[in-house]
Parts: sequence; structure tokens; C-alpha cells
Amino acid sequence: MDCQGGHYLNKTGYPATYFDEDNVRPQCSYCNRRCEGRHPCFREGLISEIGADRVEALEQRRHGKLDWTREVYIERIKHYQELLHIAGYKA
Repeated sequence: MDCQGGHYLNKTGYPATYFDEDNVRPQCSYCNRRCEGRHPCFREGLISEIGADRVEALEQRRHGKLDWTREVYIERIKHYQELLHIAGYKA
């Protein structure tokens, strides 16, 4: 299976939540690309995993503004590279 980072709330409509860890989960490329993420199923899965309160909070955050600086992006890159390293992947 070809796995991608699927987003419950997409970056085009909701850039404020694009990098939100509650918004991203592994998803097969077919569902992610061809089925536009299967959002109703994605939402149900998120509720099962993180609870309705966090999903509803994510849905509220989507209306915010993503105002990260270059330094914040660099820090996030380092953070995820470290997580990949811990998991045994080469970044």
C-alpha cells in the first residue's frame, strides 16, 4: 500500500490547520487523491482516535490564521526529522 499524509481539513481551504498534528493521519494514496480524502470516514476515525472534543476544536482552529515565521518552519522540520530518526527512518 502506498501511504501518504492525509488531511482531514485541506490546505487550500484551511491553511491554519495544515500542519496541525490532529489534522494529519496516514492514508492510502487512492483515498487521499482519488477520493478526496474520504472526509466523513476520516472524521469518524479521528473521533475514535482523539475524541469528539479535539476534533471539534480542530474544526474551530481551521478559521484561524497560519502566521508562522521562517524560524518556526525550521524548528518544525528539525522536530519531524528527529521523530523520523527515532522511528528508524532516514530524513
